[in-house]
Amino acid sequence: MRPVSSATKVASVLFTLAFAALVVAGCGSDDGKSDGGGKLEAANVTSLAEPTDIVPDPSDPKVMYVTERSGQVRVMVDGIPQPEPLIDLTGRTGEEGEMGLLGAAFPPDYDKSGLFYVYFTDLQQNINLLEFHRKSEFVADPDSERQVLKIEHPKTKSHFGGTIGFLGNDLYLATGDGGGDYDEHHNAQNMNTLLGKLLRIDPRQKGGRPYTVPKDNPLVGKPGRDEIFAWGFRNPFRWTFDTRTEDTGIVIADVGQSDYEEIDSLPLSEAKGANFGWPGLEGNMRGRGPKPEDSVRPTLVLHHPPYCSVIGGVVVSEDGPADLAGKYVFTDFCKNEIQTLDLDQKNPQPQPTGLDLPQISSFGQGGDGSLYATSLGGTVYRFEQ
Repeated sequence: MRPVSSATKVASVLFTLAFAALVVAGCGSDDGKSDGGGKLEAANVTSLAEPTDIVPDPSDPKVMYVTERSGQVRVMVDGIPQPEPLIDLTGRTGEEGEMGLLGAAFPPDYDKSGLFYVYFTDLQQNINLLEFHRKSEFVADPDSERQVLKIEHPKTKSHFGGTIGFLGNDLYLATGDGGGDYDEHHNAQNMNTLLGKLLRIDPRQKGGRPYTVPKDNPLVGKPGRDEIFAWGFRNPFRWTFDTRTEDTGIVIADVGQSDYEEIDSLPLSEAKGANFGWPGLEGNMRGRGPKPEDSVRPTLVLHHPPYCSVIGGVVVSEDGPADLAGKYVFTDFCKNEIQTLDLDQKNPQPQPTGLDLPQISSFGQGGDGSLYATSLGGTVYRFEQ
């Protein structure tokens, strides 16, 4: 996600307009077929209204949940949308710029607890994390709503982050820096704000507290907000866990300013308490302000053009499409090309899949191995091989 300003390149402006549901001229074909005649294809399985994210049900491998920008969480079973949304926040979500319902997450015990969480921007442009309780198989009780966290955001309509995800009982969420050129609000390196950060909390209510903080978070007992796990981000719109090894990793796609996009991949043990460099660094190059010491070196830097706004994906499990298994799948909002990255290599470089898909907003993989992508143009794709 990128701010609309005179200092931002034309590609950035196109991206923000596209996120506001306008069509970027010159986007790739939406038939999802490989131009190179390869075996990998992306089938159009359904159409929804500006889908922003797609996440699995941890208790049912055939169920995926799709967030629509306007505020609905749609239920999809075997690629087929159910008639009633899981929850409907229509009328409460801002939809200008990069705003909207941006993410959802379901804890590992969802089958028993029935609790789930949504991440959205309200009409005042603030970030909200809400908890709901399921009342039937695919319908939540709207009266069960509980505010877990609210983060005040500058009135910029940009840089909100978007992905939220569970690892055990801990919920991770990444926030943008608040928008503007080169972190003009000075949030990414400010330990007293939750903007421009990767956060880790236990979102369940305990005692009189709406959530708790793991005792081993890096700033517990030190100056700064205890919720902070890592910092120095511009807009980590999409990130994912890499669970292929015992030491779980995290892969973060951080949208750049005017010259570079970056992807960061490292074990969570190394990400804890780490500074990812923004705004002193954009990719590997100097940004503005002091250069942070001992900042994380990006796994991959993508130059403008042809890139403009990296859209992070998932590390595909071994039961996913054969050509993608074990690879990190991602794209870029301007380039449109679906690419892979072999994170096991020392200096991985993007590899083509032969697929070009327009306006991709997220990727998600179900428990049955099915790999999906959502497009703000309205399409939900399933990768097939």
